[in-house]
Amino acid sequence: MPSPAATIGDIAGEARDLGRDLFLRRYRAPRLIRTGVSGSLAVKGGAFRTVDERRDTATPSSTRIVPEAQVWVVEKRLPTFPDKITVGRADNNDIVIVDPGVSKLQAYFLAKGTEFLLADAGSRNGTTLDLLPLTAMAPRPVSGGQVIGFGHTVSALFCTSEILWQLATSNLVR
Repeated sequence: MPSPAATIGDIAGEARDLGRDLFLRRYRAPRLIRTGVSGSLAVKGGAFRTVDERRDTATPSSTRIVPEAQVWVVEKRLPTFPDKITVGRADNNDIVIVDPGVSKLQAYFLAKGTEFLLADAGSRNGTTLDLLPLTAMAPRPVSGGQVIGFGHTVSALFCTSEILWQLATSNLVR
């Protein structure tokens, strides 16, 4: 059984304790932050909401990420598919997203040095990158700040360590 995902609130607390340099060393691998419901199923106040859409005067154009938002490490965890970092709802994936709208094997990342590629694994509900559908088994480059949709129900922000630091230490996490 995979370990539970961390939350951005946990990471924000650790960022305050560690300081920038130690934080960036500890969080070298990219992360996915669950930002809520993707696509047309995004229902304000829905069960999957991890983004607070309220605005405040200090940051009028920002979207706040609630502290309970799940965070997954994008790294190889299991020996299956040795060249791929797999994403899906089954326990034999490197990144397990427990959600009925996510396929057992939804998508996969390929690590090429410090760059990452993302492909849909032929899933039933598809995978998107910045709202554009990915073709099954056709890896596309992914970079920090892009939003990935897994099926019709889960969206996640792809974060480099620097973006994770900025989010964790900003007033966007509340």
